[in-house]
Amino acid sequence: MTSSSRLRRETFWIKTRIVHIADGFNFLGFHVRSFKGHVKVQPEKAKVLAKLREVRSWLKQHSGTSPRAVVRYLNSTLPNWAEYYRHVSSSRVYAYFDHRLFRMLWSWARRRHTKRKNMRWVRRRYFDSVGGRTWVFTGQAQDRRGHWTKVHLTRVYKTFLPHYVVTGANSPMDPTLRTYWHRRHLTAGLQRYDGTSLRAKVFRRQQGRCAVCRGILLNGESFDEHHKVTVKRGGNDSLANLELRHEACHYNSHHWNDSIAMQHEPDEGMTFKSGSWGGGVP
Repeated sequence: MTSSSRLRRETFWIKTRIVHIADGFNFLGFHVRSFKGHVKVQPEKAKVLAKLREVRSWLKQHSGTSPRAVVRYLNSTLPNWAEYYRHVSSSRVYAYFDHRLFRMLWSWARRRHTKRKNMRWVRRRYFDSVGGRTWVFTGQAQDRRGHWTKVHLTRVYKTFLPHYVVTGANSPMDPTLRTYWHRRHLTAGLQRYDGTSLRAKVFRRQQGRCAVCRGILLNGESFDEHHKVTVKRGGNDSLANLELRHEACHYNSHHWNDSIAMQHEPDEGMTFKSGSWGGGVP
């Protein structure tokens, strides 16, 4: 056995800490400890506070930005952060985070109109009621058709979902277990989105597969929504007009369609006259 092999097998005592299970330990953003005879896993306190400091710092640096930009930034970071802790005991942490986030947004909105507008005006301007939720931070944004619509902040709180361990020694490389792994990916995709959302309905209709390559959508790649009838040609956001495609598949299909369209378009510098080239060109 070489010296390098021995080093890999030895314990790195400088980074090793032995603690009692009742005191618990932190690992990969989680805090694991024993509580009343059961193992309890929660989000690590330091990680939660660090995320709150990150949001507060961003809001202070962007005090003059639009509510639309605030919603876009928070909706692009917080849902994925919350999804990471969804499979452990996180309900109290989610409630605490939502409360602190609301206080930060309220302070951000109040600072913009400290002397000119009262609290009631600020509430009507920046907060709305959505689907039974009150005091939802809201902004105005233009959609792809140029119409002004409201964009809302996504709630951090997520319901608990147990993590299902892979059965036995099942491997995704085993061709005889394609049905098993497809069901796992389909269940994971439906859990990621609200069951009543449009994207969840499209995901269920396509059985979790890309509309172009028919591969599994949740394979680590990003995926986009595709309009069968483009918005430019009057297409809408209805369920029948939407597909989910891998980002690469989406880009390649648009690039191919654009190339075909350019081949069929006449050169702008050419003019055709009736009677030229013999029989004439229609």
